[in-house]
Amino acid sequence: FSLRVTPERFLELTDMPGCKPARFMARHRWVTIVRVEHMPEDYLRELVEWSYRDAFGRLTKKKQREISEGGKTA
Repeated sequence: FSLRVTPERFLELTDMPGCKPARFMARHRWVTIVRVEHMPEDYLRELVEWSYRDAFGRLTKKKQREISEGGKTA
């Protein structure tokens, strides 16, 4: 699976076996984790949570409210 990471994590992860720059999205600091079984679960959870918060923070306030309210629209 692929996710967005910080510039520091991008360098760290792309140096690890089982991780590589995401195709077509590496310039935006996306990595693809190919060998999930070689990654500690807590570390993966931290990466996914950061990526989600980053994406969520880029949404409009209206869209953030919609998601927070469970998809209900006013």
